[in-house]
Amino acid sequence: AEEALRENSECLELALAGADLGLWDRDLVKDRQTINERWATMLGYTMEELEAGAVSWEDLLHPDDRPRVLAALEAHKAGQTPQYEAEFRLRCKSGEWRWILSRGKVAQRAPDGRPLRMAGTHRDITTHRQAEDAVARSEISLKQAQRIAHVGSYEYDPANPGESQWSDEMFRILGLEPGTKPLLPEDYFTRLIHPDDRERVREKLERATKEGETYNAEYRVVRPDGSIRHVHSLAEPVPTNGGT
Repeated sequence: AEEALRENSECLELALAGADLGLWDRDLVKDRQTINERWATMLGYTMEELEAGAVSWEDLLHPDDRPRVLAALEAHKAGQTPQYEAEFRLRCKSGEWRWILSRGKVAQRAPDGRPLRMAGTHRDITTHRQAEDAVARSEISLKQAQRIAHVGSYEYDPANPGESQWSDEMFRILGLEPGTKPLLPEDYFTRLIHPDDRERVREKLERATKEGETYNAEYRVVRPDGSIRHVHSLAEPVPTNGGT
């Protein structure tokens, strides 16, 4: 039994190390938490520094994240959620903030349902969050640039025309409400493109989708309010596994 316990413990440590996870185990009755070494080094501390009790994880929690995280914890301890999960910032020993994904579950309850023990993991997701923030900033910059230049963008898949995507500026150029579902190609032709331009534009689009040519067309758009706009549309075929 002791040998099996030792092997299981070693397997757990290997799994945690391979997944780069910090481990925490909290005695909710005594309000005492046990952690592994990765939990500490993730924030630039040694085990001795954190085990001394001078700093708790609540002390390191970002003030803006505190209400949300504590609410998620209390909801799980009350049995309102199947598990606890939260993303938040913890202050490192150096003073910088690291984004942490924490998951856990109540491991032991009293006969009356009171939570006695809870365990879980920490994963450093700072790089992931920074990448998400960079993408979000890029999207905002792109939207601003399109709005200022009056340039819209779109994606069109001939095999799945109903999955087309339009930028907000594309909707505004066409006199439509941003955020609504893009028109299907046939609806776009019959409802918006000037009748005298439809056949010419349709031929260009067919050559682009069937022969892989760059789509380049100028035509008039009749907006829902009756006003006419001259637009210049450029599109580049994108190769996929199934073709173009």
